[in-house]
Order: sequence, then structure tokens, then C-alpha cells
Amino acid sequence: MYTRIIISFLLLSLFACQKKSLIETELESLAINSEDFVKTDTTFFENNSIEKLKFIKSNNERITITFYESGKKKSIIPVKDSQVHGECITWFENSTIKWKRYYEKGHSIKQSINYDENGNRIKIDDFTDGSFTEFFPNDKPRLKRSDSVYIDYYLNGQTKTSFIKLSDSLTKVEFFSENGKSNFKGTSDVNLILHKNGVPFNGKIESEFSDGEISFTQNFIDGLPDGKSHSKYGNRNIEFEVEFKLGKEIGIRKRYYSNGQIESVKNFSTGESERWDEKGNTKD
Repeated sequence: MYTRIIISFLLLSLFACQKKSLIETELESLAINSEDFVKTDTTFFENNSIEKLKFIKSNNERITITFYESGKKKSIIPVKDSQVHGECITWFENSTIKWKRYYEKGHSIKQSINYDENGNRIKIDDFTDGSFTEFFPNDKPRLKRSDSVYIDYYLNGQTKTSFIKLSDSLTKVEFFSENGKSNFKGTSDVNLILHKNGVPFNGKIESEFSDGEISFTQNFIDGLPDGKSHSKYGNRNIEFEVEFKLGKEIGIRKRYYSNGQIESVKNFSTGESERWDEKGNTKD
């Protein structure tokens, strides 16, 4: 069986020796056992290099492997009963993994992980709890989000802010400095009024980076934000600048992406607003 597949592969590919060797090397790295399949199907680029290989096990089961024109592997997708089933991977052309996902009968399961071209994790979508986590380039978490969790982190992995939904009307709220010091522990109710020890909070919440630089500051009156506030991401880039009057936003609010690029500006006096993408292009 193995010999028949290799002969078929050689006749179809019409590759130069170097490119055949590269394809074979990429297939070996995927631990493809040819004896498990009854035939292969091959699709080519216009330059006759292999674009796609289908390893067919039965009428209901196959593995499809795609390649870049350079011969480097691009993706592997297992299919069973016409649905994606198993571990799927795509690669950058430099052979580092771009993303890795798991499927069961067409449904995403476990964790889906995205990487950059240097092999650093960018994001994890966790289908076990419905959350997603984004990462700094040092592989420390930048934020975690779900229907019940809203957490931001410092560059060293320490929690910066934490909002954990306890019920439809109650959220646990915590603020920390980069050295782990707790600056506030309380709750927020359904009207977004901040409480400490069961009563509306009056005072200032202020958190710091390890060198004393302010990472978050906001004053509260009767549990409502009041006055100017700003926050910085865990990497020290500005996150937002805003002003409140007893819980109502006033003046001009500015929000930024974690890479430092401005995301939006809104003037609450005029109602005018502008938005940009992470590369600085204007959004409609």
C-alpha cells in the first residue's frame, strides 16, 4: 500500500528532486501513515507545484493537507462524515504554527490557539468555559473575557483589574497594583454603583506600576465615577482618558489599542465621534 501511494505521488507531482524532498519531509513531520489510506488525490498550482493533497481513508473520512507554492505545509484538516473532526493546524510559511483548533463533528471543542510568526501566543479561545484570553509578546496574559469574567493583567502576569459576575445583579470588583497590592475590593450592582462593605463607595481608587507610575485612577461619589480618569494597559500604553459627572460621561473620551494606536474619540458635548483600526486607518 505504501509503495503504491508513493509511486502515484511521484508520477503526479513532476517535481524537481529538491521540492519532492521538501514535501516528503513536511508529510513526515505530520506523522502521516500512508497504510491507513486507500488513495490520494492531488491538486496543483499553475506552476505544477502541489497545492493540496487529500489522503482518503474511506468515503466518509479523509485528511486534507495544503501547501504553499514553496512546498512548505500550510494546513491540515481532518474530515469525517462531511464535517471537520479532529485537530486542525495552519502554519505560516516560515513553518511556525499560525493557529491550532480542535473539532468534534464540526463543533469547536477544547482550546483554539492563535500564534504570531515568531511563535508567540496571541489568543486562546477556550470552549470549555466560553472565555478568551489575549497575550502580551512575553507570553503573559493581557486580558481574559467571558460572559462572567472581565480581567486585565500587568506585563508581569499580576492581575490589574478583575470583574467577576456573581449573579445577574452583583459583580465582584477588585483593583491591584503591579506589585500585587490590593487597592480596592468591593461589588458593583445592577445600576453599576460601586459598593464597599455593603455601602456606596466614596473615595479614590488608584493603582500603580512597580515604579510608582499610575496605572489607573478614578474618584467616586456615592458609588458613581466622578471627575477625570485614566487607565493604562499592563504594558504602560494608555488605555483610555475620560471624565465623569456623577456617573455620566462628559467632555471628550479617548480610547486606545494596546499597541498605542488611538481607537476612538467621542465628544459628549457635540455627540461627534471618530474611530480607527489598529493600524491607524479611519473606520466608518
